[in-house]
Amino acid sequence: MLLLWAVLSGALSGELDAAVSLERSYIVELTYQLELPPDAAVIPLRVLEAKGGRLHWLEANGSVVALDRSRAPQLEAELEVPASAATLRLRYEVTGTTIPVVVPLVEGLEARAGMFRASVELPFGAHLAGSFPTGAVMSNGVYHFELPVLPAFVSLMIVDDAPLLSFEAALDVAAVLFFLAIGVFLVRRR
Repeated sequence: MLLLWAVLSGALSGELDAAVSLERSYIVELTYQLELPPDAAVIPLRVLEAKGGRLHWLEANGSVVALDRSRAPQLEAELEVPASAATLRLRYEVTGTTIPVVVPLVEGLEARAGMFRASVELPFGAHLAGSFPTGAVMSNGVYHFELPVLPAFVSLMIVDDAPLLSFEAALDVAAVLFFLAIGVFLVRRR
């Protein structure tokens, strides 16, 4: 499970939750809390497909959103302001090693410490060998990092920890070797 929190000063805050699979595909759920001007009719969205991350589809508040791919790798979309203008729920699928962050374009955001926080919980048998943002700190099996700005993407280098032998298999091999050694010792004594 990949958990990312983006908290933006004043006009916007968001929480991103993505399920990470060992096949490197992600279903991302991103919820923004917005403070829009009363005359706002549309919410422009922008996303950057970079470094091997491909966004396949996008839903906003349960409806499919058409993505303008004419300026790829930068994709754009516009949403009508939802009835509950305070909440925007996005859901999308990504494959690759990079998770693009779909961002509503809001003016007047300023960088500040802790603006973007991420917590990454990887599937069993995997660990984080590198990431952007960098500087991940592990606590209780979860990687945490933060940035003073909202990134365009989150990049993960995930390494599988598949050991050559499991603990049980290693014990079986040790037992076989032990009995083989005893057999060789007894044969030589005769």
